Amino acid sequence: MPPADFIQSLTAGDQAEVYKVCLLVFLISGSRIVPRKLQLLAPLATLAGYDSEVISGTGTGKTLAMAIPHLLHPKRVSLIVSPLKRLEVTQVCIFLQSYTFRS
Repeated sequence: MPPADFIQSLTAGDQAEVYKVCLLVFLISGSRIVPRKLQLLAPLATLAGYDSEVISGTGTGKTLAMAIPHLLHPKRVSLIVSPLKRLEVTQVCIFLQSYTFRS
């Protein structure tokens, strides 16, 4: 679970979204993954109607952060800009295999 102080700092509505996301990701991943704070901040901004930019190192969970709004709202459309063609292909495969939606 994300840190309790992070969850307590959120509004009641955002807390509900965080709990839904954590449970959903945990179930979809076969009980292997629970989103971290970094992976929840950008989706919360996106769900609130803001643009978000995530700059973080390799392996920190940016792909999950992009997928979370679509797990909660499957008909949602997002524009994701990636500087590397290979990374785009990898993310499409992850979306299809792990989160069962097309990208």
